[in-house]
Amino acid sequence: MESGLRDYVPHMVMLLLGGLGTSLGLAWLGRRPRGRAGLRRTRTWGIALIGVIAIAVGAAALMWMVRRMLEAGGPDVSLPSPWELFLLGAGLGLPLALPGLLLVWSEERPEKVAERNRRIASATKDDRRAFAERLAGQILEASDRPRELTVEAGGDGGRVLEFHGDLAREEGDRLVAALRGEMRELGFKRAEGGGRGGGPRWWTRV
Repeated sequence: MESGLRDYVPHMVMLLLGGLGTSLGLAWLGRRPRGRAGLRRTRTWGIALIGVIAIAVGAAALMWMVRRMLEAGGPDVSLPSPWELFLLGAGLGLPLALPGLLLVWSEERPEKVAERNRRIASATKDDRRAFAERLAGQILEASDRPRELTVEAGGDGGRVLEFHGDLAREEGDRLVAALRGEMRELGFKRAEGGGRGGGPRWWTRV
């Protein structure tokens, strides 16, 4: 009896879970405080070795899959078990995690950290105020509907970015996620919204 596509759904799911688990999981771990600390201590040769190992494991997983299919022969190809495909996906996901890890490693190099700390130390309240005014203008300009919104650098020496008016929490979270690097360099600690007629109050850490 011929197998239908439905019979291979568990195989495809496990393959995807393995690949996404490795690629997204390692990228997430690399951005955690402990991950950043570990990457900060990694030398150039160390990160190069990690890259070579990840690519080698990914290539070996792909070669194993191709060899398995060729050895099956005949018109019907017998797929490996779901758990074997999970391990295959995990191996293929290793090279995909490299860009995120390399980005964090580059950000955590001592010279980059020192430069970032200098920019944070030199940022003034006027710089944060100018950023808030510029951001308000950009939001209103890009909005697909009229809205009343002001953005201020207030609280804690201007280190709290305050949104007053028509801005939902989901929009604020997306803005902070997109601008987190620049906001940190300017010395912002958190963003707050709501109140003053803008709905429930909310806040998010920068």
